[in-house]
Amino acid sequence: MWEESETEEHVFFHCTFSRSIWITLYKAAGYDRNMATTWEQEMAWVRTTSKGKGLTPDALKLTFNAFIYWTWKERNYRIFKAETRVVTHVAQLALRDVGTKLHSITWKMDLGPNRERLGDIGNIDIDIEERTEVTCTWERTGPDITILNTDGSLQGNIGRWAAVARDHSGLVLVAAKGRSIYNNIALIELQGLEKGLHMIKEAGIKKVYAQTDSTNVVSFLKTNKVPWEARHMFRRVKELINWLEEFSIVHVFREAN
Repeated sequence: MWEESETEEHVFFHCTFSRSIWITLYKAAGYDRNMATTWEQEMAWVRTTSKGKGLTPDALKLTFNAFIYWTWKERNYRIFKAETRVVTHVAQLALRDVGTKLHSITWKMDLGPNRERLGDIGNIDIDIEERTEVTCTWERTGPDITILNTDGSLQGNIGRWAAVARDHSGLVLVAAKGRSIYNNIALIELQGLEKGLHMIKEAGIKKVYAQTDSTNVVSFLKTNKVPWEARHMFRRVKELINWLEEFSIVHVFREAN
């Protein structure tokens, strides 16, 4: 099993025993796919797919953690105790751990196959998530106020920002978009505001009503507290705001941003 050079990539990816465990686990979690061709690509898939909060991403995170733990434990059993277990046994132990952790939390999901499948992993009680419709519209302002909508997105390791300025009737005055150097969505959203304000300044606009779907950005400006890695960017944002005659910012739903 581990006769070759013992590297992370070999133990958890190239070894046929550990590969079989991982395939069994992610298929039990509902992912019908082929493994990536390299360990780095497989790790990237896990990071991307498990982003966010909720039962589905949390189940994948726990499944991957259980895979690492039980595979390494099996490695130690074989080396130090000369004991071996079959793939199905190790996978069952890992899934038992996942189910135990998931069972300790009350979950909500829409009706569907994902709810049934994840509930079966550890006999988890999953409440039906009731959705309510929220109506939202783009908010107009007075004729002398420019509305600035900013946004940010993160897909995999690629971040993007965008900003658009409109007059009170909705006519686009200026717009910009670009790639971000950050891999933190809150910082990307803040960068979207910075770029939007810079665009506003270049256009000579002095009165701004900003709208963003990022609660983080609104909180940053209300509390003046930001992550340490954003302090320089936040300083630039404040300087751009101070240049304006009027500025306010509100949180809006994504559909109205």
